[in-house]
Amino acid sequence: MKFTKRLFCLLMLFLSGPANATPPDIITVHDEVFGISEAYVFVLRKTNDNMGLYTSDTRDIYLVVKSIASGLDEEIWPVYRTQRAPDYERDPSGYVEKLTVSELEDAVNPFEILAQYDGLSVADRGNTALTDYDVVSLSTELLEISHDGQRRYQLSTQQMLSDIAYSISVTAEALPDYGRMAPIATRDVFYRGPYEPEECEVGRLQKVNSVRQQSHIQLALIKCATGEGDSASIYVIVPPVAE
Repeated sequence: MKFTKRLFCLLMLFLSGPANATPPDIITVHDEVFGISEAYVFVLRKTNDNMGLYTSDTRDIYLVVKSIASGLDEEIWPVYRTQRAPDYERDPSGYVEKLTVSELEDAVNPFEILAQYDGLSVADRGNTALTDYDVVSLSTELLEISHDGQRRYQLSTQQMLSDIAYSISVTAEALPDYGRMAPIATRDVFYRGPYEPEECEVGRLQKVNSVRQQSHIQLALIKCATGEGDSASIYVIVPPVAE
């Protein structure tokens, strides 16, 4: 009887017309600063995949190691994964949900990795009051940040978009190919190519001290979206301008 009710509900979902049509496959990503070492910044990268459904999603957390020198992701490890879906065993109508925590054989403890790199934990306290800075500018040519009229940081917009695209591609390769409604691979849903400058904005800024306190590392969380539901908020490293 439970199977019959579940089958009925699924049939109603697919036959009920446009009002209940499935949404497009969308994956969002968001970075949070986790730590820093002498040569690297550590980021917790959170992804949310709607699986092409209104009622389910898969959420992953990855630990990403970004090189301060190159600004690129060098390592990525899975940390945690949850899957949300209707619990048809408890409620054939699908209104009751169940949450499943996946067992990941290659999952890491972020603090253990940070210790291996002789790093320090850092709270994600990005400054959302961008007016506290003298200059925060993102044009089609340049991302520019300055403090107190003296410390200046710059990154070409082309390089910024390239760094973001690389981060997304690295994450897409790390994701497993979940089963989904549409006949498309999860990696293909996630990676849709580089964003355009007009699709991005500076979301927040965070400045952290290097481990040996010899310099400041300027991070900028760049928020990009195509307007089709997908979005990526990725931290990029903005190098200082040589005096």
